[in-house]
Amino acid sequence: MNLRPPPTTNNLAEIRKWCEELYRFLEYPVFPGDSISPRLNYAVDSEATDTYVITLNGVKSYIAGLIITFKANTINTGACTININGLGAKSLKINGDTTDPANGWIKAGSIVLAVYDGTNFQILNPDMTP
Repeated sequence: MNLRPPPTTNNLAEIRKWCEELYRFLEYPVFPGDSISPRLNYAVDSEATDTYVITLNGVKSYIAGLIITFKANTINTGACTININGLGAKSLKINGDTTDPANGWIKAGSIVLAVYDGTNFQILNPDMTP
């Protein structure tokens, strides 16, 4: 959706229509070239290993800045990956670099928040180990 400039008229119907468009845009912003869903990207992992597998509507490719949230089915045992919509496994890292999460960083049943940096998914959650 392209948001047009506000109306320059005093026509209340036009102003109301523009306000409704603005509300929809702010609620679900979509920009030309977007290939991800404008809604929160959340899914439940369906695997039982250190390869977390999820399905997200609207995700057609990995784009830097893609934010995902998923519920982990299993605890990690060190280095782990995420595969979204069969696009290929990408490493999950911590500390904003190439550090693998320690054993137990991701707990079974925990919610993981991560952002794709163009190479890896960076876990934004704090360490979940005791």
